[in-house]
Amino acid sequence: MGGGERNELMHHQPHTPQQDQRAEARAGAARGEVRIELDSKTSYLCSVRAFMQSFCPRIGFDGAQSSQIVLAVDEALANVMKHGYQGRDDGRIVIHIQPFQDSPVHRGPGVRVVIEDEARQVELSQIKSRNLDDVRPGGLGVHIIQRVMDEAKYEHREGGVGMRLTLVKHVASPAARGDTLGLDGQGLDVPGIKCECDEKGSGGACS
Repeated sequence: MGGGERNELMHHQPHTPQQDQRAEARAGAARGEVRIELDSKTSYLCSVRAFMQSFCPRIGFDGAQSSQIVLAVDEALANVMKHGYQGRDDGRIVIHIQPFQDSPVHRGPGVRVVIEDEARQVELSQIKSRNLDDVRPGGLGVHIIQRVMDEAKYEHREGGVGMRLTLVKHVASPAARGDTLGLDGQGLDVPGIKCECDEKGSGGACS
């Protein structure tokens, strides 16, 4: 077999899964995607909040929009840690932050945040917002996420282990009014969500 034929055969060999993953990673990096992997320790929430607060304005979100995206991601992570991993601090969580531009699928630029875990799976029908007239502590996480984001889709991950939450927000979509979130709008319609631990000089990690 001549060298030209060997080159032709090699050129048409199918990619391995590893090659496809590397190609996808390179494409993601070119689009500005960010991947964060962390343990289910609440002390890491401040660092994620700080990163998201600085990342969102680069895509085009204003201060109020950015703060509400931060809030949604924070609520989602807290739910995974509290309910999925039931307080364990050794669970694995992966966050994919994917900016996108205008396309036939999306109405203008925005961001997609995909949160995956390896915790216990719950029935999707049980994941629902509660009525704000039901006055009691807690339980507003799902309501806040659904209110401030344009899309919030919960799924079971393949293999019978873990959940996946996909959040989408468009730059053209205004921030939600604080009085519709059940929290009297505190800290939701103004730029910045600070951690108490940030003021203690902990570098974004609470103890």
